[in-house]
Amino acid sequence: GGRVYPAGYICPGGVRRDLPDGSEYKIKRVLDQTEEMMQKMKDFDNIVFSRRTKGVGTLRTEDAIRLGATGPVLRACGVETDVRKDDPYEIYDELDFDIPVREEGDAYARCLIREREMEESIKIIKQVLDRIPQGNIREPAKITPPSRVKIPEGEVYVRNELARGEGCAYMRSVGGREPYRVKLRGPDFLHMIPVLEHLLKGSQIADIPAIYWSLNICPADMDR
Repeated sequence: GGRVYPAGYICPGGVRRDLPDGSEYKIKRVLDQTEEMMQKMKDFDNIVFSRRTKGVGTLRTEDAIRLGATGPVLRACGVETDVRKDDPYEIYDELDFDIPVREEGDAYARCLIREREMEESIKIIKQVLDRIPQGNIREPAKITPPSRVKIPEGEVYVRNELARGEGCAYMRSVGGREPYRVKLRGPDFLHMIPVLEHLLKGSQIADIPAIYWSLNICPADMDR
């Protein structure tokens, strides 16, 4: 949780503190080093990795859509989709980045998709660093409404692109002070239950690790 992701840094209306002086330079240096390392990985042709992943855990496009696959798993099946492009939010429609797509649908394709997405992520971060505005780091408005304020009756559904796929948030109000229903769903539940179950049918036991890890499933995300 907060040990890995900066959960205490991002807050409603902005961030809790400004970046220290010189942070942009340090971040770009790490990004450059990461790009160099990734290029070395590309130059290293691992025949064992290729043989253990090519043609293993192949997911057809129609099955991926039917089972609810999203993100890199769906893009590895030839579907060019990304919430940041299909339904832009924040400033993604102002940034230049590509959607990596492969046609094979196997474990090898899913691994290469994530390699390409690391490259696109670096491209996005560099653009954002050059666009950080001056001024307040957080909106001064109060977050908690007065007790007399009630949430209007209705419902809202929001989705965004996560590293593992599409994340969704649903909220419904019946006019009270608190939401009547709140549902958060990450991509891993569908990737674990229907997708993994589908891919394991008829597979060799030796192929299970390659299939499982190529889906990049996070068990902690499954209870949402």
